[in-house]
Amino acid sequence: MKDLSVFDTNFNTSKLSSYTLMILLSNSSLSYSIVDPIRKIYLAQVHYNLNPDISLIDSVKNIFEQDKYLTKKYKQVKLILQNPEFILIPEEFFDKNKINEIFKINFEISPTQEVHFNKVKTGIYVLFSIDNPLLTFLIEKIPEITFYSHASVLINYALSNKRSAINIFANYLDIAKTDVERILNVRSFQIADITDAAYIILKMFENDKDAPITIFGDFEQNTEIIKILKANLSDCQIFQNYYLNYNMPLPKHYFTLLNLAYSVE
Repeated sequence: MKDLSVFDTNFNTSKLSSYTLMILLSNSSLSYSIVDPIRKIYLAQVHYNLNPDISLIDSVKNIFEQDKYLTKKYKQVKLILQNPEFILIPEEFFDKNKINEIFKINFEISPTQEVHFNKVKTGIYVLFSIDNPLLTFLIEKIPEITFYSHASVLINYALSNKRSAINIFANYLDIAKTDVERILNVRSFQIADITDAAYIILKMFENDKDAPITIFGDFEQNTEIIKILKANLSDCQIFQNYYLNYNMPLPKHYFTLLNLAYSVE
C-alpha cells in the first residue's frame, strides 16, 4: 500500500480536543484515523510506510516531526501495536506481578522491553511487549495515550460479532477463531503475500468450512485469492459495517483493525 492522507470535509481543526485519535504501528508502517465521537464519523485516514533501513523508533520520530496532527491535543488517543508476539491468559490464571515471568516462557525480552497487558471480553488478558525507548517517546509526545495489542482489537471484534476474524495487512496475517461464544485460537503470522495468507486460512478452517468468518485488510475485494476463500468457506464475508459512519474513499475493509480500535475499552 502506498502512503496516503485523506481528510473528510467535516474535519475541523478547532474541534480536535473533542476528537479521538487512533494509531496502528507495526515494523513496516504507521497509520492513523481521527474520529468525531459526537457526530459518530471517521474524519481522517493517514498511512506511512516505514523505511526498513531505519530503526522503528527513528522512523516514528521522523513521522511525528513531519505530521502536525499526531501531537495535537485530543479527547482520547489509542495506539495499537501490531506485533506477532503476544500471549493470552485466562482471568483465573492472571497475576499482574508475574507478567514478565509468563511472557518469558514463550518469548525473549530484551533489557529495553516492557511487558504490558489488556483485558478483553470474557476475562481474557493479552500480554504484549513494548520497546521502552519507543514507549517513553510516545508518552512524552502524547501523555494521554493508551496502548493495546492488535490481538485485543481482533478478539474484541470476534466475540462481539460472534464471528471468527481475519486481518491481512502488509506482511501480517492475524486470525481469531471462535466457536461463537468463546475464543478457540488466536494466531499471528508473517507472510510473503496474500497467497500465503489464503493457504494458512484454508488449513486453519479445513474442518470448519461453515464457520462464520469476517475478513479485512489491505487487499482488493475481487482478487482471485479472495474468490477462492469465499468459494471454500461458505460463510466468509468481507468486512462492511463499522460502528460509526464511514465516508472515506478507501474500501471499508482496508483499515478495519485500526478503525475498530474505537470500540475497545
